[in-house]
Parts: sequence; C-alpha cells; structure tokens
Amino acid sequence: MANLQGLPVELLLDNVLPQLALRDLLALASTSKFFTILINDDTFWQRKLEAEYNFTSRETARTTGWKAIYRGMRRPQVYVWGASSNGRLGRGPGHERDLVAAPVHPALKPKDGTGIVSLAAGGWSFHALDAKGRLYVWGQLDAENVGFHVNGFADRSETAQLPMRVGLDAKVQYVSCGRSHALAFDSASRIWHFSAWGIALRLTSPAFDNTTPDTTVVQLEAGWDFGAALTAGGSAYAWWHGRGDLARQITETSTPLAQQNAAQVKTVDGERVVPCSVAEIAFDPVHLPALPALPNLGESKDEVKLVKIAAADLFIVGLTNAGHVLKLDVQPLRARQDDNASVLAGTPLPRWEYLPRFSESGYILQHPDISQALSPAPSSVVITHISAHFHTFFAYSTGDSSVVLQGGDATVAATSPTVLPALQQRGVIAVVLGDYHWGALTAQGKLLTWGQFSSGALGLGDPFEKEPGPGGFPDVRTRDALRRFRRTDTVLPVEQPTQVDFGPGKFVIAATAAGWHTGALVLDLENVGGESEEVQELVEQAESSAADDLAQWQSPPFIPGGVVHPMPIIGRGRGGRGGLIGRQQPHLPVQPRQPQLQGGTPSGSNAPPRGGLHFRVGFAGRGAHIPALGRDHTSTEDSPVPDEQGDARQEQ
Repeated sequence: MANLQGLPVELLLDNVLPQLALRDLLALASTSKFFTILINDDTFWQRKLEAEYNFTSRETARTTGWKAIYRGMRRPQVYVWGASSNGRLGRGPGHERDLVAAPVHPALKPKDGTGIVSLAAGGWSFHALDAKGRLYVWGQLDAENVGFHVNGFADRSETAQLPMRVGLDAKVQYVSCGRSHALAFDSASRIWHFSAWGIALRLTSPAFDNTTPDTTVVQLEAGWDFGAALTAGGSAYAWWHGRGDLARQITETSTPLAQQNAAQVKTVDGERVVPCSVAEIAFDPVHLPALPALPNLGESKDEVKLVKIAAADLFIVGLTNAGHVLKLDVQPLRARQDDNASVLAGTPLPRWEYLPRFSESGYILQHPDISQALSPAPSSVVITHISAHFHTFFAYSTGDSSVVLQGGDATVAATSPTVLPALQQRGVIAVVLGDYHWGALTAQGKLLTWGQFSSGALGLGDPFEKEPGPGGFPDVRTRDALRRFRRTDTVLPVEQPTQVDFGPGKFVIAATAAGWHTGALVLDLENVGGESEEVQELVEQAESSAADDLAQWQSPPFIPGGVVHPMPIIGRGRGGRGGLIGRQQPHLPVQPRQPQLQGGTPSGSNAPPRGGLHFRVGFAGRGAHIPALGRDHTSTEDSPVPDEQGDARQEQ
C-alpha cells in the first residue's frame, strides 16, 4: 500500500496538500512529526493565501509568519487616518472637517463578507482589493481638475465620499497609484489604466505580449504622473499618460465613453457600484536603458538583471538580483513621448546611475550610524527591497540584521544614505511613503511612523489630547491656546519612528501612504474573524445620509432657465487639502512649511515648486508647459503656502 510520506516533498506541497480542506490539513498534521513539519511550511501557507485570498507577498519582504496571517485573513480590518478632505477616508458626508490623527475604519464592508486583502493610497484617494479581486475606491482620483459632475465617475474629479466597487469584469491582483491615476494588474496579466474610476483603459503593446520572459510583465508601478513596468527578463519600460500620442488616445477614447455612459453610482445587491466602461489602447512605452557595467557583489554566477523597480516623481530606482541599487532620472524621457522632433534630437537618453553606497557591504557597514546601530554587525549586507514616492526612496535588507537606507532626488553615486538608527535591526519588511511622512512595517506586525504631522497622517493620536512632544504641541500653553480653533500648524514633527497604536492583539500585515494620509490592513489576533461593530455602525449611518449628498452633486450643473449650481473653487495642490473646495471640501487650517527631517525635502530645497492653478474642462494631462516658469508652474500673485504634497497652494 502506498505511503503518503514516501511521495516527494515537492509533490506533496505543490499538488496534494493544496487540495485538502483546512480541517483535513490539521488532522493530517496530527498524524506524524513529518506532516507536522511539512504542513507548517511557510511557503505552503504563503501559496495558500495567494490562491484563496488573493493576498501576495508583493507589498512586503515578509518570509515567515504566513500561517498566522492565514488564520486571521477571514476578515482583515481596514484602517485609515490623516487628512479627511476629498472624502479620502471613506467615512461619508459630514466628516470632511474631522481631525483624524489616529486609525479609524472607513465605511467599507463588501456585502458578501469577502475580506479586503490589499490597500493602495493615491494622491487624494484609497484603492482596496478584496479576496475575489474586486476593486473598491473612495476619495477623489484627481482633485486638481475641475469637473461639472455631469458624467459621474467618468469624470476624473468626481468624489466618492463612501467606498464603492468599480464594476470592472476582471480579477485584479494588485493596484499601484500615482498622484492622480491608478494602474491595475489582473490575473490575466492585463494592464488597466484609470484616470477616472468609471473608465478602465486596457493598455496593450508588443512589449507586453507575454510571449517571452522579456515581454512578460512581473511588476507594474505607478510613478507620480507616469507608469512603469518590469518584465521577467529584466527589461524596464515607462510611459506618460498625459503626454504625446498616448494622451491624445486617452482623450479621444475617454471623451465619448464619458458622454455616452455617465458612470453614476448604483446599488447592486445592496452594494454601491460604479459602472465601468472598458476600452483598449495600443501604445509604445519608452524602453529604459540597459544596465551599466556593475561590480560583482557576491559569488552568484547568474546574469545580473533588474528584479524590482520603484517609481517616484523625477526618478526611478532599480534593484538587481545581486543587490545593486541604481537610479534613473526620467525627466529627459518625458520629452521622448512628445512629438516634438527638435526636443527629441536635443534630449540625450539618460543612463542608470549605480549607487555603491546603497549597495556594497563595505560602504553600508562603515556608515557611522549603521556601525553603531548593528550589534553584532553582520559580515555582509544584501539589499533586497526598494520603495519610492515623490522626492524620496528607501533601500533595505531583511532578517535579524536588516538595514534601512534613505535617499532622494539629489542622490548620486557619491552620496551616502540617510540612516535612522531606530530602524536598523528592527526586522523592517516594508517602507511606505507619503509626501512628508513615512512608515515602516516590521515582521512582528508593528507599524512605525515618522515625519511631519500632515493633518494627522502619522496616526500617533490627537495632538490636542497628547502630552507635549513629538506628534503633539511644543508645550501645554500652545496646545490649550489652539484647542479652541483646532489649529495644528505648530504640531511638532516626529524624528524618531514611533509605533502606531491599533489596540491590543492587533497585527499589521500591510500599509500604504500618499499625500497626507495613511492606511493599514490589520489582523485582530484576539478575535479572529470577528465583525467590527464600528464598521457596521459607520456603514449604516453613512449609507442613510449618502443619498441626499449624492443627489446634490450628481444633478446637472446648468439647468435651462438660468439656474446655475455653485462652481467649486479649485486650489493648488497635489494630493491633499488642495483640490476642490466647495460644499464638499471645507476650509482647513494652513500648515506652514516645517523644518526638514532626515532625508526629507526642506522648504529651501532645490526641488522645484510643483503644481499650479490648472483650470481645465474635460480630460487633461499633467499641466501646461509655461517656458517662463518651467514645467508645470503657474505664477502666483499672493504668498503661497505648501500644501500636503509639497506644492505652493493658494488658500481660498
């Protein structure tokens, strides 16, 4: 009689055990030490999570603990915090003025009870995926362009005060967000572009036809105003949806779809759903340069190739399978997607710049802050993960001796990384970035944040209730004086990573950040599978008050007979308090420029003041080019103040 233990381990893990129900797996594990060890294999539970819950390790560097995560994945809890304007916290009408400086739940609850397994923050929004690959969104995809609320969510500026499901007929595996666009990658390896939630554009190209490793996309990344992709063969591409032929195609395709199929929210089986028109666009992405000659960082004989990319605003960071960290300036590539031949002729193709001080063990271990923080010091360091946003990037290793290195726009080959000693040897498995705040997720399920207060984006608590200090006011007198006006402009930045408190028994499995807001997926290890009463109550309250608010904004802006709806005022900004200010967008206090933190972008930095007053109707790209001011700038007559994504914003 055949013995199961006699089968090859690979056959058991790949073909036999995945077919068993959870109850049968646990029973089998109790039969012998062999099966106890086998069924506790982390790789097995990692694959089981991906197959059953659409939950992958893509967003973190986690290598252990997958069985514990599987146990709590029946109903993960979604938390958000930070700026509450633009509906970005998904708590419904009436919450736009809230100071949300600690984790709260959005009114998100898929009607069939399917759990949320992925969360991605955009400039003014959040995107979530459930275990079935369905896409949920809330907030405002683009708060810089005026819309007349005629075409519903086929307009890029329409606001979702409550979470809604996008009616895309595809199982989405993951979402990546830029400032005002989102990219989705589905189970059929298709790339979807969203400039409006009611229109999904499938991007097709011979470069991504999945016929060879060099044309099979393994990573999709949304930069500030562009998209990027990495193939299995190590080839990298980028494209700008607001420039050149691609911008024209998007406009010509989207405009009639928006006019013909106004995407108004509907209730389907008790769930808010926005219909999604679908179209296909063929395009030619820019093929990024090949890697330069690189030093040998180990004994591996494998061909060196890119295995990860991370997109910011003006640059892309690349990571090789050997641990080389490289940086590519993408500004010259923007012009190559335009049709101006003279610009193309005068624009040299940029090259990847190797960053030895972010890659080589000798440099890393000799860094004074690293050498003091690591005890005992490892014999070598291999960078395995990267992340980037706006003006900042991080490169980090994993394990007990993990290191976290920070760079930015000005980083070149001779630049030493910025190092926060408190992040070293902490088991960091992911780093998420807002504009001026950052977060580090550890293998132990802790989320640490630091940076500027940014309307509560650190999640460290209400500064009016906290004792003076980081994340609070400088002293009691200032706190008490400002409590009446709820002004937070003198809240101190946090220089040392500090743990966000989610309550007892909570385990963070993923985090995201952008603009001036942050989100996290959290397991309740003390109440596995339990329903959150707060979410249930919030959903009921929000849905009961949503109808009036929705009707108020979805009626036509111009009515025959001369009745004109008030036009929202557009502010300057990127992903935060700027944007539409009207009945839905309250006046919020201005946060003045704050001092530079380690590795951040100071008020006096060389980073150009981005943004401006873009008043546009219809489908618009990145912004007009005004030679006198430089790319994406407009003149400001009054004294500007920085908004939550680093721009000069005119306070209304």
